[in-house]
Amino acid sequence: MPISKLAPPWMDIAPIQLPGREGRRTEPPESSLESAARAAATAIAADAERPFALFGHSLGGRLAARVAQILGNDAALWPNDADGAAEAGPAPDHLFISATTPTYRAAPISHLDDAAFTEAVRARFTGTPTAIFDTPGVWDIYRPTLRADLGLLETAPDFTGALPCPVTLIGGRQDATAPAARLSDWGPHATAGSTTCLLDVDHFALRSHAQAYLDLIGEALGPAAARKQGS
Repeated sequence: MPISKLAPPWMDIAPIQLPGREGRRTEPPESSLESAARAAATAIAADAERPFALFGHSLGGRLAARVAQILGNDAALWPNDADGAAEAGPAPDHLFISATTPTYRAAPISHLDDAAFTEAVRARFTGTPTAIFDTPGVWDIYRPTLRADLGLLETAPDFTGALPCPVTLIGGRQDATAPAARLSDWGPHATAGSTTCLLDVDHFALRSHAQAYLDLIGEALGPAAARKQGS
């Protein structure tokens, strides 16, 4: 079931879909994490209703962190009010970073040929469902997306600077890809405050345990939800 179907009535979910993925599979992927973040921030600023929050899992977590910085710091992105003054952040009201760290230290594999890349993925991401590799045609769909995602991470600089809003850090106790112990690496950036939440899941549990993630999000956004319902 899509995550949006599990959300409470007060929570509107608007997925960010990068070029080269799913419904945008025919478009060339972004060349860098920075360009992807700026494109996402521009789209959000043009259409966001306040209050709003950002959630990102794995690569999406790194992306969401940078998007939050851009939205909070770049007043030129926001519509002008009647006096012509740009509305700057703080935006978003909250940031959820799941299953990722502010640095990426794994050896590059995105440049490998298809056979070598496949073997490297099998070895590194041991929790990947075997059906992705074994079902005819399925890996052919996923491989270009994963290659592009890893390319963004491998070429991205380490995350720097402060995050402009409170942060909830979500980790999986069985996550070998982004160990929960490394969530604390976000601490120096979370100058507006942070909370850490751990789930009994691995790196690939976002869809299978969607309700658990939504429950954490709902608890953190409770005050903002009350304001929205009362307006």
